[in-house]
Amino acid sequence: MEEAAENLEFERAAELRDQLLAVQKVVERQKIVSTELVDQDVIALARGFDEACLTVFFVRGGKLIGREHYFLEGTDTLERGAIMAAFVQQFYAQTEYVPAEILVSEEIEDILLLATWLTGLRGSKVNIRTPRREISIN
Repeated sequence: MEEAAENLEFERAAELRDQLLAVQKVVERQKIVSTELVDQDVIALARGFDEACLTVFFVRGGKLIGREHYFLEGTDTLERGAIMAAFVQQFYAQTEYVPAEILVSEEIEDILLLATWLTGLRGSKVNIRTPRREISIN
C-alpha cells in the first residue's frame, strides 16, 4: 500500500487499504467468543503424571484477546479442584486486573471464600462459575 502510494498509484493504494481493513474485520469477528460484551477469564485444567497445565483465556468485551499457559509440578496427590483453587489464588495475587467473571473448568470447594477475596482485590463483585454442559434426551 505504501509502495503504491509512493509510486503515485493512489487507486491501487486505496484498493490495498480497503483489502487490509476487510481482513482485519474478519479476524476481529473470528475472535468473538461471547455475544455479551463482558470481561472474563476462562481457566482450564489438563492433567498428566504429577503435573498440571492450566491455561487462562483472556476475554475482554466479548473478544478473546490472548491466553497464557502455566505448568505446575508435584500435583499428583491433589484433587483437581484443589489445584484450580491454588492456581486462582496464586494467579490473581500477582496480576493487576481481576475481571468481573471467572469461568473455571473444575469445581472449587471454598468458592464463596475465593470469590469474596477476589471481590476485595477488584473493588466490585466477582463471580466464579463452573459451566456444565446440559444434555437432555427426548
